Amino acid sequence: MKMHRPELADVVRTHEAKLLARWNHVLSREQKKALRDIRDCRSAALGGRLQQCDRCGHRVILYNSCRNRHCPKCQAQARARWLEQREAELLPVPYFHVVFTIPASLGPLALQNPKLIYNTLFRAAASTLLETASDPRHLGASIGFLAVLHTWGQNLHLHPHLHCIVPGGNLLRRFTLRLLPEIHRSSCPSVYSAGASENVSCALCDELSARAHSVFRANSNLCRNPPPSGPCAIKSQPKIGCFV
Repeated sequence: MKMHRPELADVVRTHEAKLLARWNHVLSREQKKALRDIRDCRSAALGGRLQQCDRCGHRVILYNSCRNRHCPKCQAQARARWLEQREAELLPVPYFHVVFTIPASLGPLALQNPKLIYNTLFRAAASTLLETASDPRHLGASIGFLAVLHTWGQNLHLHPHLHCIVPGGNLLRRFTLRLLPEIHRSSCPSVYSAGASENVSCALCDELSARAHSVFRANSNLCRNPPPSGPCAIKSQPKIGCFV
């Protein structure tokens, strides 16, 4: 008999009561629904169907899936299709990995006002990448890029940051490619991150100043005195990652 491998659903079933006892007051309705769906996915709780072999009569019960986008068991095919579609959009140029983050001191604000903080982070990061790429001293082109938001780190602590996949070239008229000069490719993440700290810091601080009294419920000293390092730090890998 095949040994059962532990799944996320097993973790949720085992520790759900303790999790909700401690964190139920901060979980959103969508987060609670995701927990329930992951817990019940492909179990009797969601119902199922019975399949029987026409020859030997062997029966197998197949339980229904939750189809929640956060469920790891339901999104394998959708993830594969999404990756295939993105690969079809790639240009034959080198791609680079740039990460935008905010410091831990702003984490509570992101928990209380995720839409505002994350939208501001996306806008500031996008503005930085587009302005830097359009600079003739770098690429001198209008680029497209992919940005994915992560709200936790590898240690599962709160750590909002954006992973950006950025091209080292662009498509000109008549399908002519313009590539980032070879001499600049080794420092491409640094090139794209030029001015990022200032852009993201200014954007977030403007939002904090404008909404500190009406929206944010965190310590007002944080709103009046943002961290001196600024809410953005760019992390570049020692070796450039090329996504092709």
